[in-house]
Amino acid sequence: DLRSNYSKLLSNVTIDASSPNLLLANLTEGVTYTVSMAAATELGMGPFSNPATLRLDPVTKQLDQSSVRYPINHEVGDDILTKPWFIAVLGTILALMMVSFGAMVFVKRKQMMMKQSALAALR
Repeated sequence: DLRSNYSKLLSNVTIDASSPNLLLANLTEGVTYTVSMAAATELGMGPFSNPATLRLDPVTKQLDQSSVRYPINHEVGDDILTKPWFIAVLGTILALMMVSFGAMVFVKRKQMMMKQSALAALR
């Protein structure tokens, strides 16, 4: 049973302000967890923090730092791969490589044809 974009509040934990640490245990390898925090005072709940993404690598059982595709604030607009200037630069580089390859093929064919015509003239 493979679920995509499945969200569920797994735990709501209150900790004492004197020890602001929380150990997350029993995490499943390969599952991506999103963690947000908010402070609670006599006045009520504060705003939640930007979500942090956690994922345990199934092989190493360590925190997988490469699993975060988007910035920690989950704003796709902050991702360099979606910036128009980056896409334009990448497209320009790709176009220049294709034109260079085409020019190399053209020059090589022209040299081969000139070489063949020179050999034919000698016969």
